[in-house]
Amino acid sequence: MMKSICSIFFCALLFLGSCKKTTTSGSDDENLIYSKQFTTSGDDNQAEGNFKSAIENYSFALSLSPNYAIAYCNRGKAKKEMKDFEGALTDYNKALEYDPNLFEAYLNRSVIKGLYHDTIGEESDIRTSLQLNPNFAEGYNALGAVYRKKGQFELAIQMYTKAISFQANNPIYFNNRGMAKRKLMDYDGALSDYSIAIELDPKFSMAYYNRAMAKIKMGDLVSAEEDRALYSEIESMKKLQ
Repeated sequence: MMKSICSIFFCALLFLGSCKKTTTSGSDDENLIYSKQFTTSGDDNQAEGNFKSAIENYSFALSLSPNYAIAYCNRGKAKKEMKDFEGALTDYNKALEYDPNLFEAYLNRSVIKGLYHDTIGEESDIRTSLQLNPNFAEGYNALGAVYRKKGQFELAIQMYTKAISFQANNPIYFNNRGMAKRKLMDYDGALSDYSIAIELDPKFSMAYYNRAMAKIKMGDLVSAEEDRALYSEIESMKKLQ
């Protein structure tokens, strides 16, 4: 990984050296190519949980192409993981300044607004992301969470169901819908959703915990204890990793 990054860095430096001699549109195109390469390296860093290196790669990408919206958006995600919420918000705003149709940036910005208790701004950004991409499963999941926080569980279920219709292999959507159903005392429905979530991801600890809570409400204490034990086992394994 480092070798490939260094190779890109060396090529970029060579190009920047020649950049002083010409300012043609071709140079801008070549800068964008290098910028995309550094952004891809940043994405790889972020997938590995190396957020500091990711930010460095995105920042270099932006030094090459200061208007590259995707690099701002992805750097914002890395900053959010580093708890730099102000920095993340600034990057999302920049991303949308350069590309107002970048629907992922609206959704990512909504998360920061939610952390700042800007519920109106949070919901507005989610809805804008869905206007730009009506097939955006994660947008419907986020809107479901907004409704769930408001206690509007029927609407939350509708949004989670919509998310599932676009991405039926995502265990989080089933788990979230199950939590909304449990609030409406639809324990059978909740149990079914938690079980699907576990089938999709057998290591999804919260689905076991939530299913245990539903089973307790249904009076199935023995099976509930089994799920709680599985939840504890998975959580313990996570701590050892």
